[in-house]
Amino acid sequence: MSHQADNRRMVFYPMAGGVKGQFTALLTTLRFIKDNRPKRVEFLDWFMEQFKAGREFSRHVLEKVLKGSGLVISKKGRLHLSPEGEQVLNNAQPQFLLERFIKHYGGFEELFEVIKGKAKPLEEIFSQWWGKVRQNFPHVGSWSRQHALSQFNHRLNWLRSLGFVITVGGDYLLSQEGLKVYSGLLQQRITSPEEARRISHSDLEEKMRFIGEFFQFEVRKRPSVNDILPPSTYKLREERQLDCLWVRTIHFAGKLQYPIEIQIAGSIADTIERLEMVVNFIQKAIIITDHEQQERIRERLKAKRSPLIDKIVFIDIDDIDKIVEAATIMKAFVEKVFS
Repeated sequence: MSHQADNRRMVFYPMAGGVKGQFTALLTTLRFIKDNRPKRVEFLDWFMEQFKAGREFSRHVLEKVLKGSGLVISKKGRLHLSPEGEQVLNNAQPQFLLERFIKHYGGFEELFEVIKGKAKPLEEIFSQWWGKVRQNFPHVGSWSRQHALSQFNHRLNWLRSLGFVITVGGDYLLSQEGLKVYSGLLQQRITSPEEARRISHSDLEEKMRFIGEFFQFEVRKRPSVNDILPPSTYKLREERQLDCLWVRTIHFAGKLQYPIEIQIAGSIADTIERLEMVVNFIQKAIIITDHEQQERIRERLKAKRSPLIDKIVFIDIDDIDKIVEAATIMKAFVEKVFS
């Protein structure tokens, strides 16, 4: 993940309104500036009265949150919304604000990197975040631990306020929207359409691994078609691979096998052919794709009268993050209660 350490600030600040109310308070503040174009002192007086805040806190909000993120600019002694500030106010969508934070301040991407994957306690997240930040922004190495912890909390609480991080049992995890944001951050490294597909494909594979392990399957990435076929059956001489396989062995009942294909691009016919080779030895076949390709696959299976039609399960790409969020919450709950 790329970092613009040379021109991004590191000292960040919270907003009025507490953890849950920061985004709403920011929108209220942007609306006041848009409608009134106040002088600096007029803004500070309004902010102090509106949010019962001290003058120093109000100055920090103006400089670190509003102006520092490029949402507010000064013209002829008055405060105005920038085009980016107008966008955040008019759309009222958390992702627009986060884009401004990430553009101007370091330390947010590192939080996503640390929290992804599973629910974690606060101290573990901070320790990993602090290590990544010192590596990516060496000049913060002189910070005291207390100052670093304060800056960490400011960012974490903003992500909670924007709905990208949620808590369960005292641990922190990415929400469904947070997972989408992280996938978007990965996509920013793209240099070609081929790399875009590779990154998206790899991201989905990792999420299916997590989901399968949550349901206590043995997860195999890139299994051979031959791995699914029973020992007594004919084996292919060529190497044909599927994207993923969930396997569970039940005593006296054999194997439960769920092959998984991620159909983002490429040949639909090839995907169908690989799954048809193993159709008699699996419980269900899972295909992750978009709605348009789902319909095309269904039409082809019906036209062929393929036995795969009765074993196919489609999962929309956009639904994967919902499943990951739910599985992460349940896993954290189970670990808290039963471990």
